[in-house]
Amino acid sequence: MIRVLDDKTINKIAAGEVVERPAAALKELVENSIDAGADEIRVELQDGGKRLILVRDNGKGMASKDAELCLHRHATSKIQTDADLFKVMTLGFRGEAVPSIAAVSRFELKTKTENAPVGTCIRVDGGNFIEAVDIGCPKGTQVSVRNLFYNVPPRKKFLRTNSTELSHCQEALIRQALIRHWIDFELIHNGLNSIRAPKAAGLSERAEALLGPAGKGLIEVDFTIEHIRISGLISPVGVHRATSSNNTYLYVNGRYVKDTAIRRAIKEAYSGLIPKGRFPVVVLKLDVPPEDVDVNVHPAKTEVRFQKVKELSKGLTLHIKRALQTHGLKKLKPKTVTHHRPSALPDGIQLGLNYNTKSTNSIERFENLISQEVNTPYSKQSDKPAVDSAHSQPKPSESYKKASAPFSSFPKPIIGIDQEGPICGDELLISIPANSSFPTGHWPEYDGSVDMELVDILPVDCFAELNVIGQLGLTYILCEGKGELVIIDQHAAHERIMLYKMASNPIMEIGDSQILLTPLTISMTPKHISAIEPHLSQLGHFGLEVEPFGENMLIVRQRPGFLEHTDLQPLLEDIADDLMDGGSGTPIQSLLEHRLATRACHNSIRAGDKLSHFQMNSLLDALDEVDFGVCAHGRPVAIIIPPSELEKRFHRS
Repeated sequence: MIRVLDDKTINKIAAGEVVERPAAALKELVENSIDAGADEIRVELQDGGKRLILVRDNGKGMASKDAELCLHRHATSKIQTDADLFKVMTLGFRGEAVPSIAAVSRFELKTKTENAPVGTCIRVDGGNFIEAVDIGCPKGTQVSVRNLFYNVPPRKKFLRTNSTELSHCQEALIRQALIRHWIDFELIHNGLNSIRAPKAAGLSERAEALLGPAGKGLIEVDFTIEHIRISGLISPVGVHRATSSNNTYLYVNGRYVKDTAIRRAIKEAYSGLIPKGRFPVVVLKLDVPPEDVDVNVHPAKTEVRFQKVKELSKGLTLHIKRALQTHGLKKLKPKTVTHHRPSALPDGIQLGLNYNTKSTNSIERFENLISQEVNTPYSKQSDKPAVDSAHSQPKPSESYKKASAPFSSFPKPIIGIDQEGPICGDELLISIPANSSFPTGHWPEYDGSVDMELVDILPVDCFAELNVIGQLGLTYILCEGKGELVIIDQHAAHERIMLYKMASNPIMEIGDSQILLTPLTISMTPKHISAIEPHLSQLGHFGLEVEPFGENMLIVRQRPGFLEHTDLQPLLEDIADDLMDGGSGTPIQSLLEHRLATRACHNSIRAGDKLSHFQMNSLLDALDEVDFGVCAHGRPVAIIIPPSELEKRFHRS
């Protein structure tokens, strides 16, 4: 028998959708304060928000009648008709949060408008109305939520420890405070100050206050795509973190969202530019015409739907890459050092440099050099220099001859390139892994007392200006530039050069496509067929020829060499899934890039290969023309040891 649920049960169901933990309740209450025009918001928590969540603001407040109405489901001042759902510019609009929170807590609301003689206090216990009385209080609103989920034991038992719930609450407040530098935020936990973000001059200053050292190294961006203005902060290539959580802050018309398509576009913009396992910090604000975005697609309003998501994603990737090219690569460095304890680099610190590329094709000269038969001034059997003429050149080892063949042209690569020229073509990342203990003693352990800044790192303008000292362990090239020691991993450096070369014509490097004697039939679900069928011609650019074949079937007539041992059924399903999520079919591109990286690694100079000074200098010349400077597997190409480190080791400081 079908029954209509009572309001108390309905509110508890709604609470399960909107308020899954203290941080969710905090988010909803802070959003209400922002919508009320507050410029001071104070939050007090006890036991990670499980015992108390108190939010106090100096907004416009509510009249007594409105205060009572806000506790009714779907009572809101933000919209009036269904048409208003498609022009919402406020954070809240459905009128569900306050009654949902009140249904699962001991709830108290105090509020007063500016001109009202008295304020209003309303108390609700587990969804049961207790009282509404007049009180004296300042303008604004204060909401206290005590003993969250006390009347829903199954939900309460799923809450985590106080520290875990506190971290979620802190992140919820940071998400709201980050782009609203004109609002003064404060969070106090168990009587102690946890977050303090006073009014700031702009987004950069607020990011420095809330995001720690990495927040100091972000660069400003501002561009327009399809009538959508995008502004904010992004990491230069030399600044990134070891974790993927809480690094990307996306806002659509002021609302924090977790849009999959935008996050994928950001990931593609940084692909190949930062080491694997490292993640950039990005804060982006998208000002979208309300009619071009649907914000009513998720109970917690953390997801949106764009009208032109593919155009937005493609443009976002392109503009971020251009911004990285314009800004160049930097490192984070202390402005002042207050202590000198030996320490590894703090997490997230990487080194980078700016240099100008050359007009000559040094990569081609280097590849020709190591692929031809020439005399070597030093044999592997003897350390004595061989007698040689002035025109002789070094003789490569056998591994060089197998490494690569000469090539006569160097077209633009497709990885890290747009139609106007190289992306990051004048930048090269050189980094020390964050968990490295070498060199020690150079970086102070970051404890908040060290002010960080972005600076250039290479002591000279380009690698070719470094003075080659020699080779260490037949693995590392030792160089000097203005008194600083630069150590280059010869395999990582040549691997980067090889990948850059292969990326210029990846299909040629991988091999020709093969027509199948027996075409392969693949069965797919109707939704996968609908997603991939309009894009089958694009797969032909990769040498994969696929056609519709009856109902819910595809037939593969030709496959490229790099997919020879790949199961095409899951690959095509992955491509369809990516397309349905707003992507551009990246799984096949990822396979191609992985194969290129593998070939670049196998065809590169190895550790243990002896290089002459001439070959080492040629390698430096070639490095000045690659687009970025981690190897195909994300390892750094070079590290820097400053004079201060050597002085400490020799007790000269």
